[in-house]
Amino acid sequence: GHPSAGCEKTMEILSNLRCDNKTMEDVYLLIKYHDVDIEENSKTVKRMLSKIGERIFFMLMDLKIADNLAQNPEFRRTDKFERLKDIAREIISESQCFSLKDMMINGKDIISLGYRPSKKIGECLEYLLEIVINEEIPNEKEKLLAEAKKFMER
Repeated sequence: GHPSAGCEKTMEILSNLRCDNKTMEDVYLLIKYHDVDIEENSKTVKRMLSKIGERIFFMLMDLKIADNLAQNPEFRRTDKFERLKDIAREIISESQCFSLKDMMINGKDIISLGYRPSKKIGECLEYLLEIVINEEIPNEKEKLLAEAKKFMER
């Protein structure tokens, strides 16, 4: 539970130092995820990119490298973090979908199917993003719309 305690204490300190909200948010995310083990595969990296964004992801990898370099050389694994950065770069360079803005449909597309604006449309988009990230369906408009219909009919 030390990331939670670390976040709380750090936010208090940064607030006392009158740091801007963006800096506080960035530091919060770095502390929150600094101990999270990220598997070396595109699905896991896409999930993390979706949670924290590209900029923070690369900052997090640099933080993990710095943290790892401060440990006993016997336990060094900086190469893992470099590989994770390479996976992320590949995902980004190939414009793979890992956020709602990357999806080939949006809420207006679901509304155009005849559904009323509601919280369920947001839930549907989150579900679609999850299955695209998990590579269960491709990020293609027609397939996403078909899956959206199924979701909305539940």
